[in-house]
Amino acid sequence: MARAWVARSKDDPKKWTTYWYDPDGKQRQKTFETKKRADDQRKRKEQELDAGTYLDDRLGKQPVTAVWEQWTNQRKLENSTKKQYRSILNTTIEPFFKARSIVSLKVADVEQWLLWMEQDRKLSARTRRQRFSFFSGMMDWAVANEIIGRNPCKKVKGAGSRAKEIREHKSTARRLTTREVLAMLDAACDWARPWQCPATRSTSRPRLFASTSRLQRTETASRGRTARSSVVTSRLVTKASQGVRSPSRRTSPSSFGGTSRITAYGGLSGFSSPT
Repeated sequence: MARAWVARSKDDPKKWTTYWYDPDGKQRQKTFETKKRADDQRKRKEQELDAGTYLDDRLGKQPVTAVWEQWTNQRKLENSTKKQYRSILNTTIEPFFKARSIVSLKVADVEQWLLWMEQDRKLSARTRRQRFSFFSGMMDWAVANEIIGRNPCKKVKGAGSRAKEIREHKSTARRLTTREVLAMLDAACDWARPWQCPATRSTSRPRLFASTSRLQRTETASRGRTARSSVVTSRLVTKASQGVRSPSRRTSPSSFGGTSRITAYGGLSGFSSPT
């Protein structure tokens, strides 16, 4: 028996209907205006059946929102996670895709969705990346369950990358000044500075705050005072020649566990974070 064939429509003799049997043995049909379109449908269904890539057209016509709900319902999620997925559906998926069928989505549609979340919804790069990851997971599930034949999210470039977010962070980051570092050290809790507490006065200081005096000496040297010091440990000490205000830089293992640099420029000092 033929798996697919074309015949005149029973309801309208001017139209043509394509008939075929799906992998479950159920007869399906679709009517077209011309015989050519009906015959093209027959060839396509025969190719899908031979290649094992047959898809039920009715499943692909489901709205994106309906498939999203099926995807979330079949997963074993906590109530809080279900509420999060419902919120994503109501705020970023349904308002944009509305009644669009899942099989109709193209790569350009997903790209427009990402742009809409950025420009209209004003969502951060991290939030957009999370939404895209969930959406792509739903599309993968639809492919695995033979609802659609491909996942258009796979061809969207850079949507799941953190490169743009990192660039935005670097553009707003700045180095701490020496005064800001000293303020941070001064704001430390008393238990970390026992030498300042009369009841527990001690001549020894924790390593973390031993750098405070060295930073202060750097401030003094940057104002033109002569600093002649030779520190065996070579930590965060700026040497200045007599009468010279040229920049002086030392790099050494700091008490923060990395490498820090103190640079003095005629009264201004800069502190760079560990590299």
